Amino acid sequence: MYTVVAGAVAAAEEKQGRFSAADFVGGWLLFAKELRDNITQDV
Repeated sequence: MYTVVAGAVAAAEEKQGRFSAADFVGGWLLFAKELRDNITQDV
C-alpha cells in the first residue's frame, strides 16, 4: 500500500511542479493518451 501512496504523491508533485514552472506542454503529456486524444476545442 505504501508504494501506491508514494507513487501517487510523486505523480502529484511532478504535475504541480510542471504547472508552477509554466511547463504546460510537460503537464499536458502527463495526461493519459486516451484523454488527450478525446479533448477538443469544439463547443
